Amino acid sequence: MVDKTKLQAIVEWLVQGAPPPKSIDELLVDCATRLVDAGVPLEACVVNGIFVHPQIRAIRYSWTRDRGVRRRTFDHSFMKSPEFLETPLSAMIETQKSVRYKFIGSTCEPTSRFQMAYKSLGYTDVVIFPLVNVDGSATGNLEFSTKNTDGFTDEHMEALSKLRYPIARLKEYHTEHFDKRFTLESYVGYEPCKKILSGQVSRGDGEVVTAVILFADLSGFTQMADTSNYEEVLGTLNLFFEIIGKYISKYHGEILKFIGDGVLVVFNSSYSPAAQRVAAQCALATIEETRRELGDRFGGTRMNFKSSLHIGEIFLGNVGTLTRLDFTAIGPNVNLAARMLEVATQHNTAIVCSPAFKTLLKDIPTTPITTKLRGLSNKQDLFSIERYSIETTQRYDPDTTVRVDGSTLNDTPLG
Repeated sequence: MVDKTKLQAIVEWLVQGAPPPKSIDELLVDCATRLVDAGVPLEACVVNGIFVHPQIRAIRYSWTRDRGVRRRTFDHSFMKSPEFLETPLSAMIETQKSVRYKFIGSTCEPTSRFQMAYKSLGYTDVVIFPLVNVDGSATGNLEFSTKNTDGFTDEHMEALSKLRYPIARLKEYHTEHFDKRFTLESYVGYEPCKKILSGQVSRGDGEVVTAVILFADLSGFTQMADTSNYEEVLGTLNLFFEIIGKYISKYHGEILKFIGDGVLVVFNSSYSPAAQRVAAQCALATIEETRRELGDRFGGTRMNFKSSLHIGEIFLGNVGTLTRLDFTAIGPNVNLAARMLEVATQHNTAIVCSPAFKTLLKDIPTTPITTKLRGLSNKQDLFSIERYSIETTQRYDPDTTVRVDGSTLNDTPLG
């Protein structure tokens, strides 16, 4: 028998936002535990949700009595596959109708591989509700399963049905919250995303920081773009950005902008010489490891790139019109680093650095270059870095995770 007082307390708790604030994992455990305590013979509870993210398209949170909560992510290719089209979630997105699988009696045999999977796990009754949003769309569903001999009774079904709407509101909130973070972070980066979501959204909002500035772009890309189709050009660009982006993340840099076949990166530092040295090491290690991987994969013949390195004060923040803003870096030091990249092309060298950068890493072998930079009247003393091997004082594991609300989420292989 369901304890109606406890059930009503669960409903009110969910309507209030399931206080105190907690992770989705904790919320699922709390809700399932309260349901069992109220008299519902629950063995498993699952929430599926669709998200907006360049890698993750859906997440499945599942709770069972014997193993607690597990989380699995699904990429975009899976969501377009025949396997997904056979799932209850796929149908619910279109029909927004509940389904129930009751495996009691000799005539109640599974008719799909999903039903067979539920029955093989020993469930006698499975009810699946669509989680309908305020606008009438469905971007998730809610599964309740039992191993009770008689399945869910009418009283159990009535109790579970009362939870679907408050859970739908909570799921919609979490989906929108994560979608906002995921999407914004994908376009502006992690640190700028945090600043924007904290309220720094007015033109001119930002701060002056000291940072190592890295510009990098592909060599020979213009010729390739003129002689190749769009698929080949995009494939080359995305592969280069993927590889260098991996090491930028590894060494805690921040991609501020993709500029054609190039990328603008900053490694935030402080006024401490030790911190600036670490930032310089991380920037150079990013170039080193990117070049090493490109060499290992392509033998140094297909994909080369040039870079410029500088350190100094920059303004990080919002520039643009009143209604269209760009979070970027501006200032004389950014302009100087950009002009230095042109020198790398003119002198056919892989890396050009400024005297300020060279001062931080005195042991790096360099060749002096005295040249005039576009837009500047006086000649500049720069340095070419050709061959080097650098170890940073702070090493990080390669970035094989996806940030979720400031934490990391390991992506589970799909299959």
